[in-house]
Amino acid sequence: MTLRPARLALALVPLLALAGCVTADPPAGTATPLPFPSPTQASPTPTPRRASPTPTPTLVPTPSVAPRPALELVVDGLTAPLDVSAPDDGSADLLVAEQEGRIVRLPGGHPPAVVFLDIRDRVLAGGERGLLGLAFHPAYAANGRFFVDYTDLDGNTVVAEYERTADGAGDPTSERVVLFVEQPAANHNGGAIRFGRDRMLYVALGDGGGGGSANGHRRDTLLGKILRLDVDTAPPPGRGYVVPPDNPFVGVPGVRPEIWATG
Repeated sequence: MTLRPARLALALVPLLALAGCVTADPPAGTATPLPFPSPTQASPTPTPRRASPTPTPTLVPTPSVAPRPALELVVDGLTAPLDVSAPDDGSADLLVAEQEGRIVRLPGGHPPAVVFLDIRDRVLAGGERGLLGLAFHPAYAANGRFFVDYTDLDGNTVVAEYERTADGAGDPTSERVVLFVEQPAANHNGGAIRFGRDRMLYVALGDGGGGGSANGHRRDTLLGKILRLDVDTAPPPGRGYVVPPDNPFVGVPGVRPEIWATG
């Protein structure tokens, strides 16, 4: 057992001798060993990693509670008011159409109401009939023109133009019929009329009623449609309006060109 340390020591002597000869030229064909780094040699400085950007938190809006609408009584005592309109003339007046055939005016939007136009002598009122629509021309302040939709005494639809008198009321004798449409039944007359930003008059007609009517899908009738009419250009004889050339069905065979929307 005493020989093992000696053998270990003798085995280390050649290694130490070789360690002292590292500066000698190596034999031909022998690879030169790479030098070991000095303990004092500085290690390369590692490249710092860029910090990941902090994600921006997503703001979730807090649901707001919509305010409850409040009702304010403007006027009472009217008879079946069906439509209300305000002319763009700076007056703040409100005009209310009553089904029986009168239009009353609220000066500045406040009572008492005064009669603006009375055409009860030509209106058939009751059920879904009567004075159904009111619209003021965009230039009403200058030209005094306004339009109504009503059911005549025979039960048909009339869209008519009226003019304002010098004292600011509507003139019942100034009626000019713009559109006449026969109604096959007493219900589904429609009747809303409005001017668009394009200054065209839009007329909503019911499908004629009677139950199971298919007029809304037929394009050869004005019933069940929204019409778009030019009431500023002088119309041809026998007609109260001009069909705008950019209406969608102009030139389409079998389709009324007055139609703006159908179905």
